Parts: sequence; C-alpha cells; structure tokens
Amino acid sequence: MLVYGQGPSDNLPKNAPQSEAITLLQNSIVQTSNPTCQTNQICALPGDYLKYNITTPDLNQTLRFDFVNPTDNKNIAVKTSAVQNGVSASESDVLDLTKSLITRQNGQNSNFMYMLPVPLNLNNAYHQEVASFNNYDRSVMFAQNNNQTNSVLIKIDKDTGILLDLEVSSVVNVNGEVSVKQQSYKLVDTNKIISSNYVSNISIPMWVKHVTQFWSDGSITDTQFIQGIQYLIENNIIQIPSSGAANNVLSQIPSWVKSDAKSWSEGSISNNEFAGAIQYLISNGLVNVSYTQNDSSTNSSGIPRGQVKIGGVLLDVDIANTPQLQIKGLQYHTPLSYGQGMLFPFAQPQVIPIWMKEMQFPIDIIWFDGSGNVLHVEKNAPACTEDPCTIYGQSITQAQYVLEVASGFADRFGIDQNSHLQILTQP
Repeated sequence: MLVYGQGPSDNLPKNAPQSEAITLLQNSIVQTSNPTCQTNQICALPGDYLKYNITTPDLNQTLRFDFVNPTDNKNIAVKTSAVQNGVSASESDVLDLTKSLITRQNGQNSNFMYMLPVPLNLNNAYHQEVASFNNYDRSVMFAQNNNQTNSVLIKIDKDTGILLDLEVSSVVNVNGEVSVKQQSYKLVDTNKIISSNYVSNISIPMWVKHVTQFWSDGSITDTQFIQGIQYLIENNIIQIPSSGAANNVLSQIPSWVKSDAKSWSEGSISNNEFAGAIQYLISNGLVNVSYTQNDSSTNSSGIPRGQVKIGGVLLDVDIANTPQLQIKGLQYHTPLSYGQGMLFPFAQPQVIPIWMKEMQFPIDIIWFDGSGNVLHVEKNAPACTEDPCTIYGQSITQAQYVLEVASGFADRFGIDQNSHLQILTQP
C-alpha cells in the first residue's frame, strides 16, 4: 500500500520545519496494561484516530490511522487504512511513540510526520498562533520556509502534537519546462481535538470579511486589501509589534495568506487565525505601518478625522473639508462598517450633489441643514462603474452637511427626518 506523507524525512524539502525527537533509554521500556500518555512521547491511546486528505499531483488519498493496542510504554499498534481512486487497503503497523517512527508491515521503518511527542520540542522556525479545526480555536505552532525551489507551510496543534496542515510546493524544471508540484496534507477528523483551548477575543468588522473575500477571489488588488488591514491596525484590532518589521522582509504576500483569507471569509477559520496571518505580514515587513497610535486627528492618508453622533450611534468619520477631498469622497475606499463614515461640511447652505463614480460598495447618504436636522436620506445608493452615473441630492437646496455611511445604516438605526446630527469634532 502506498502511503503518501509517511516516509523518510528527506522526502520533504531540506528546509522543511522539523521536530527534535527524544530517544527513550532501552532499559526504561516496559510492558503496560493500562496505557497513559507519557511526557516527551506521542500521546496516542487505544481508540484514538486521525484522518487526513492528501493531495499530490498524481492522486487524492484519504488516510486514517487507528491506534489499537500498546505493545509497551514506547510502542503502539496502528491500523493504517488508505483509500485512493476508489480502492481501499489497510495494514497493521507499529509506531514508536518517542521518535515518530513507524515500522510498517513490510518491516520498513519510516518517518511518521502526523504526530509528534509532546510537549513539542521544535526548532526556531516555528511561532505560535491560533487556528480553527472543526470550529474549535486551537493554539498551534506555525512555520513557513521558502527558497528558490521549495515552499513549505506547516501547522501543528500545540497540545496534542497533531499535524493540522502541511503544504509543500516544489518548482520542477524538466527539459526547460518549469512547473510547480504541490502536495497537501490536511487533518479532516480526529477524536483527540474536541474543544477549544484558546478563547477568541478578536472582533473584526463584517465589511473586512467582504473585502477579504473579494481579494481572495481576485476581485480587488493587494493594495486595496492592505487598505483594509490599515483600518484594523489604526483601530487597534491588530497590534503592531514594538520591534517593528522582522529581518527577513517579504517581497510579496505568501500564497498561504490568501488561502487563509479565503477560508476566513467562508467561515472555516477563526478571527484569531486570520488576525495572525495579517500580523505575520506586518511582522515580516510586507505591510509598512507609519502612523502614531495616539494621534487620531488624521488617518493614514492625511484626511482629517473626527466623530459625529446620529440616532444614538457614535461614528468615526473622515472629514472631507477641502474641494479635493470632496471630489474624491469615498472613491476606491474599502467598505464602511456601521461605526465609520465620511462627513462633507460646507460653509454655507447650498445644493450638495453626490454621485457614486468609482465607488466600490453601496452606501446610505444623508443630507443635513446647518443645525444638523435631516433633510433627506438616500438609502442603498449603488456603486457606479460606468457613465452616466446617477447624481443624488440635486433638489436639496439648503444642505450644509452630508454624511456617507454604510448601506443599511439608516434602516438599522432608524435614521429619518426626525433624527439629528451632532458634530463632536469641528471640521
């Protein structure tokens, strides 16, 4: 039976993150009738199982390991089952719990990379982050190595030592034809992870999820995505490391970040794991952050910032107080949350026409007189990408302020002509 991912460690690229195995002295190996997990060994007890989906250029394989009977306090019998191309097979193997080494039915010894001794003893390529498995938030050890020919990403559950994900990409050159060979090993089921061991404390606005989905499917550029990241940083949702960027500055966004972004936008990984991926970009210098955390008078683009209140809702607003800013408005801006907006102040009551040229998302538009009374609410004004674009507000003659907010804001918070605008920061 061909078992992918279960072979000598040199089957992986040389720079693949590795564990440091611990050898158990021969005279300490004893028979056991009541197996328990031992320190510095793989924690696999009778009845435990792991199941993986493995994808290579040649086939897709489902692989399951059922841990059966311990032979002593060092070894346990394992039933290895594989299904590939509709054909199933199984064999009985023996796993060395101290070294992640499996002896297969044919007598061959090979590396068992799916489970490591705990507590983990890993090299310094790894750092801790949060990942989601079956909707459980787990503390994991994460590492990624890249060189000109190989890329390796690996995630290992910190408490159990179980491999959660391994992605290997290798550049192959055959007679001048260059191609990328990819292998994927993903945990899909186990009875050893049945709870969260990390309490989620990160709240990310829903609009970030929409932007992330657009980026992951190629609808918006890396630059537009990074603008969304900038919002997370400025609002302290993601903290900037005090040490700044790491020494190994990245030249482009790694593919695993986009993969994580897609998974997060689809709800299959947690806020914490997504935030960890973005933190990785910041720490490695791909996202350059240049702002003073205590200065909230301007945003990262130099636009004045302030606060307004309407319908009992406090909003952080960008203030378009110059003709240039008023013409640009929210063009090319990332979608707004319900706590954001843009305020257009004018010195005298007048007609303030608004259009949606080059907008990326729909908005609600609210016109006010000089006292902050609502004159008109335009709900769900759609983005306009082709001329002619609809011009809103041409019939409103006494407007002095316009507030642009997220689409649905007016309905959600009951904004109508009885509402009143309070400007807490003078434009």
